[in-house]
Amino acid sequence: MKTLKVTTLMAAFVGLTLAAPAMAQREPTGISLEVGGNYILKSEVRDAVGDLGLRVGLGYQLPTPSLLGANTGGRPSVNLSYTTADDDVKLTTWGLTYEERVPFQMAARPGGTSPYWGVGVGLFFHKAEADYVLVAEKNSVSENGSENGYGMDEKDTRIGLRAILGVDFASKWFVEGSYNFTGKVADGKTDSIALVGGVRF
Repeated sequence: MKTLKVTTLMAAFVGLTLAAPAMAQREPTGISLEVGGNYILKSEVRDAVGDLGLRVGLGYQLPTPSLLGANTGGRPSVNLSYTTADDDVKLTTWGLTYEERVPFQMAARPGGTSPYWGVGVGLFFHKAEADYVLVAEKNSVSENGSENGYGMDEKDTRIGLRAILGVDFASKWFVEGSYNFTGKVADGKTDSIALVGGVRF
């Protein structure tokens, strides 16, 4: 499973690398694509779903003023994200968020690197599922527990927040880290940190 995750990440980065030059000469569309890893902070949840998950995101920069103020240079966007981790339990999360990214003006270099910070708020749709998981005794993860094991099919929708730090490279490429407050599913906290690379078309 870990080999599969690494292979998936590598294939996604290669795809971004091949796609970016083809789009470089076109007018900006406001669309961004990102891919990377997602690390759930709660150790008990990681024990069930694995250490490293996959994160994929699609964003659209809105042609509207920043809610953080006209002088901040903030870039408002609507973003759709998908994260998944799969071991004994498969955890998937879809996120639909409004986000703003604000450049650190003093650190920006024209035509070069430009660090930024950002915030986001939105809805996160969680699903945790497993056919059968062996346990020593019934625990709080699922109400379907027994003394031998349990099946799982739990869903939940939560309001969440994102805290973002990133760097733009030549306006097209970016690397971004985030702290994601995404709530619970099946009594397990899904809060995570993510690190992605991406391209703006």
